[in-house]
Amino acid sequence: MEDGVLPATALTWLSDIDGALGTGNSLVVSDLSVATHWIVLDAADSDGNRGRDSVTVLVGAVSEGTGPLTTEDVTTGFVTRRILIGYAGGLVGNDVVASVNRQYGLRSQRPVPEVDAYVAFIDVDADSILALVTALEADSRIEFASVDAVLEYAAIPIDYDRDELRHLHLTGVDLLWRRLEGAGQTLGADAKIAIIDSGVDTDHPEFSGGKLVDPAYVPNNPFGSIDRDPSKVEDSYDGHGTYVASIAAGSGTEGNSLVGVAPGATIIPIKVFDGKYTTSLRIARAVWYATDRRADIINISVGTPSSGTARFLSFAVLVAPFTRALANGIQIVVSSGNCGLDNSGIN
Repeated sequence: MEDGVLPATALTWLSDIDGALGTGNSLVVSDLSVATHWIVLDAADSDGNRGRDSVTVLVGAVSEGTGPLTTEDVTTGFVTRRILIGYAGGLVGNDVVASVNRQYGLRSQRPVPEVDAYVAFIDVDADSILALVTALEADSRIEFASVDAVLEYAAIPIDYDRDELRHLHLTGVDLLWRRLEGAGQTLGADAKIAIIDSGVDTDHPEFSGGKLVDPAYVPNNPFGSIDRDPSKVEDSYDGHGTYVASIAAGSGTEGNSLVGVAPGATIIPIKVFDGKYTTSLRIARAVWYATDRRADIINISVGTPSSGTARFLSFAVLVAPFTRALANGIQIVVSSGNCGLDNSGIN
């Protein structure tokens, strides 16, 4: 360009597919076609001098179901705009999926192979989702249909004194400790416990020296790969997973360290929380992963949010991974509440 005046209106943005996009020094476009665009910026100053530059932009479809949980999800107690479907034959042909989509007005379905189920996307309100689930459950082609339940971790007490841990006395674990210690053994030696929770504090001395094995992060995106980067399991919220792992296998030898039931065990930390909440589908995928990593025990310390519509929740998506884990000789432990009190949530 030369020395002429260049007003903002002299800057024109063009796409070879969508045509004129607008004018100005910068441009934000929210509705470009899904395609590879050749975007051209054309400029002309007041003296008639012209200039042009271009860039190639690839626009892909927005991935569905990959974002964080919303306030609406937590309030209703399940992930809105999607439901989970399991077919009577497991993963089925595209013709069956297309037929169900047409019949029930589903926008699309994508398979989640680890749990032998599909995530179906819909554009209806929360009440209509529940009615749709009921209709799908009555279809002979479908083994189960459910919402993707929102879950939160159960709070835990903190007690660092081995001799005052009442639950260990009630269960007789302290007697077993002493019997094994007399034989030079440690409870939990050679065992692997998968802790499906909020991750662990990887910098805590309790979890050094090979205590953690096969860490994994299960993303909220139902179709995202399970990430085995150890840094992704860091307990970044308020330490819930760290406490649970310590209750299971803490040695009690470090400062501020809990005494666990099986101090000789190793921990498979599987993070399924981002903040306080997770979903039943993330837990189902985590159970599948724990089975692949040959865990001996799987622990899941979660419950439903008090604000959620717990009476509508179904956990059918857990059946396939639970059945597979049990068939491999794995014991599954799920929290039954914190205080022994009956309440409206599912613990």
